Amino acid sequence: MFNNAYSPSLSDSGHQPTSKIPGNKPQIVKKGRVLIVEDDRETLIWLAVLLRHAGYETVAAEDGAMAMTMAIKQRPDAIILDIGLPAGNGMFVLENIRRHIDVCMVPVVVLTGGDDFSEYELIGAGATYFFRKPTENEVLLNAIEAAVKI
Repeated sequence: MFNNAYSPSLSDSGHQPTSKIPGNKPQIVKKGRVLIVEDDRETLIWLAVLLRHAGYETVAAEDGAMAMTMAIKQRPDAIILDIGLPAGNGMFVLENIRRHIDVCMVPVVVLTGGDDFSEYELIGAGATYFFRKPTENEVLLNAIEAAVKI
């Protein structure tokens, strides 16, 4: 038996669909999926909100071991990687990403507050872009946009 209960449509709620073609459902277009690898909770939340607001889907990992698992499982279009991480530092993660066949071509944006490794070491290990914290939102978003297009 079918349920004939009333179901409000978009027009009933005062919202207008974005598609003018009958039968087409409005779609939210995502710019890409970004894996955020960051152990500092506040920074992780800031990055997730910034990227989602800019139209990206985000997934997160808070340590090195989880980063590799999430990169392989989620197949992101770009990765933001902190270097100072528990359970495998960011350099270890970067080197392993570059060695793994499924994710070796994913652009990696290093965003770190530490100075354990130089920019040259990280770029040499396979980072696509390198920034020190704090970084301006627009600069980071421009790097992510460029990385996703690679």
